[in-house]
Amino acid sequence: MEFRARIQGLGEERPVLVLLHGFPEISIMWAPLIESAIQAGVATVAFDQRGYSRDARPSNVEDHVMPELVRDVFAVPTLFTLSDFTSSATTGAPRSHGVWR
Repeated sequence: MEFRARIQGLGEERPVLVLLHGFPEISIMWAPLIESAIQAGVATVAFDQRGYSRDARPSNVEDHVMPELVRDVFAVPTLFTLSDFTSSATTGAPRSHGVWR
């Protein structure tokens, strides 16, 4: 699967914030916060989650269960070799909760 992502400030020594949108939003909803985060010295990764990214829409309902969505939250930062990050969410909070359990 490929996720569309909005990435700012990676590659510099700064904390990383992974932003999770909720239904029915996509990552563009985070644009104002991304700009503020960069100005505050925080890198951001906001991606269109499973079912929202054009190339990340599995046809099986079983592929949209919470454990899969939580795996995605870890998989995307791993692509950028991020070992430490914080997540924030709107109605994407159940996935964020799954990350911190």
